[in-house]
Amino acid sequence: MGPPSKPAEAPPSPETAAATALFPMTLDDELRAVMAMVSEYCRKDNAEIEVRLGWLVDCHSRKRIKPMWAKSSVIVTDPNVVFDARVSEQSFFKINQEMNKIVEQMGSTRGSSYKKSKTLDLFTANNDRFMLDHATHKLLSAVSKQSFQTIDIHNPRQALDLRFKAAAETPVEPPSDPTSVDFLKKVTMIRSKERRSYTVDCFTFELTTAKEYTSPVGFTSLDLSSAKKKQKLEIEVEIHIDKFKAEKVRAAAGSVEGRLRFYELCRLFIDNVRGLTETASAVVAPNLPPLKLE
Repeated sequence: MGPPSKPAEAPPSPETAAATALFPMTLDDELRAVMAMVSEYCRKDNAEIEVRLGWLVDCHSRKRIKPMWAKSSVIVTDPNVVFDARVSEQSFFKINQEMNKIVEQMGSTRGSSYKKSKTLDLFTANNDRFMLDHATHKLLSAVSKQSFQTIDIHNPRQALDLRFKAAAETPVEPPSDPTSVDFLKKVTMIRSKERRSYTVDCFTFELTTAKEYTSPVGFTSLDLSSAKKKQKLEIEVEIHIDKFKAEKVRAAAGSVEGRLRFYELCRLFIDNVRGLTETASAVVAPNLPPLKLE
């Protein structure tokens, strides 16, 4: 007769389960820079820290930069380089498919979830943003965004580059009626957004189809059917900053566990985002259906 079998262990609850990298990888230079940024700004009021996928573009040629080095990635500080926060249809489709698979496999474990939303973002000349529900035009938020720091990372061997950003979204006085002509005359850009949000552990992965309408003289209504538009596909990852802040506070108080946990969260941030660029760079199977943008 063999030894008694061990009882099956119950899976950890979302509250106690440790975060796990979806795409394990280590990138020391980027990790140090991102850790410093998160450490500096995670305790500021109304702070948010995110990374966007896109291309680093030369200001003069308007093409993606082609550096001479052969490293897999490098931090770029050249003032003649700008970040274009768009992705291709192929990259968007592949990352969308991968996130669907990940969240479906996880179910409700580790706090994973998915939601789809549709909103209108109204921007004024001073960069205040007023978010409305797309169907009802109910005001959802009114904020002004202040940028603190950006870190640009070029991936010469990948399809996409990265921009990490720390900023603050401060509430502003909402208009009494955001659909009134008087208010819309102050609006210089409207973004119609359809967003897919995937939450895993302490990160939210956001895939957005955006249509941008601009008018330097303002708008007279929210009927945009005849207005000229630019369509963009965007991917970003935002950290759940309260969880990072809690570990940073513990670390500052002398907790070794807090210091290690803060490091681990920052490493997961880098690793998971790098996994997205790997996914976007993979070869597309010829039988994948085209992505429907409308």
